[in-house]
Amino acid sequence: MIKGFTKCLIAVSIIGAPIYASAMSSVLIKNATPLQVRNFIISGISKTHTNATVENVSDNSLTILLTRMHQVGLFGQMLASTENRATFTFLPQDDGSTQVTFNEVATAYNPMTGGQLSRPVGTAQSELATLNNIKIEFDGGYRFGYDVDSKKHKGGYPISAVIPGSPADAAGLKVGQILLKVNGEKIKYDKVNNMFNFVSGIDYPKTDVLTVLDSSGVQREISITSWFIDPKKHMFVKPE
Repeated sequence: MIKGFTKCLIAVSIIGAPIYASAMSSVLIKNATPLQVRNFIISGISKTHTNATVENVSDNSLTILLTRMHQVGLFGQMLASTENRATFTFLPQDDGSTQVTFNEVATAYNPMTGGQLSRPVGTAQSELATLNNIKIEFDGGYRFGYDVDSKKHKGGYPISAVIPGSPADAAGLKVGQILLKVNGEKIKYDKVNNMFNFVSGIDYPKTDVLTVLDSSGVQREISITSWFIDPKKHMFVKPE
């Protein structure tokens, strides 16, 4: 699954509305220096999050801060804030690659008591998904080329985007079809971690069988095999 190249590559989920993180996860990026990875993340954040700021930055680390305000109280008469801190570290390796780690911690402030609560939440899977979206910019990786809306509709989740020239496009997947199952398993959406239950890796090709509902109300199965994304051209490479 892909969310359009710009959003997918930086992974909007880094500091989105849901709160992420658990134990720190990591990936090895072969074709980038720590400075290149750090600058790519900063550039992506500046394009997608107007209320995000760089709290701390060095050659080998980066902390992004996102502050969200929300109303609390019986009549919504008070404003409370939640701060999400996404922390990355960049460790250069002897072979020129970069080990990148990531985790995120949320701090909630209670205006009624003056107290605060900080905690890491989420899963290793959500952290790895974020890191893979960064890795694919430099090393490439395998994707299907479609995205799914998180709002449930007609017993499933609508296909919200199909990238032209992607394997999903070639297989005939259409925007507006309702995704019901992947490989026979009913689709579920985790609102806390902002993730579906069918996340795939990027290191090798994978074939998924999607059960979708057409606009006519007919169910059909579509088989899609992920293709490699060329990191230099930012394009899918169709297998020979």
